[in-house]
Amino acid sequence: MSEIEFALDGLYAAGWWPLEGDPCLQAECDRRWYPTIDSIQASLDAIGIHVRIERPAEGHPISILWSSVKYGCERITARSEDAAWLMVYSHLYPAIQAAERGLSQPSSVSAPA
Repeated sequence: MSEIEFALDGLYAAGWWPLEGDPCLQAECDRRWYPTIDSIQASLDAIGIHVRIERPAEGHPISILWSSVKYGCERITARSEDAAWLMVYSHLYPAIQAAERGLSQPSSVSAPA
């Protein structure tokens, strides 16, 4: 399985599905659709997540990092930029969906009843 196929599996497992009019690309490996890097960045910006990209001199692998009080501090590293962005988006997709619906992200600790 290629890295992009792995990233696409994660994206679709997170619940993402392309909507008519979404800016998307189609993977060469299996023809599945996925959001453009620009649309991913716009979604992250909309919920206040600003990323930093690290590329070694040779260009591979690429790391995308973010730090946020609300969404934590993470680093995702992949061989290709598309795969890295898809993994970031898959990881944060539930938070993006909750923010778009005006909901807060569920916490892992429940308040006593």
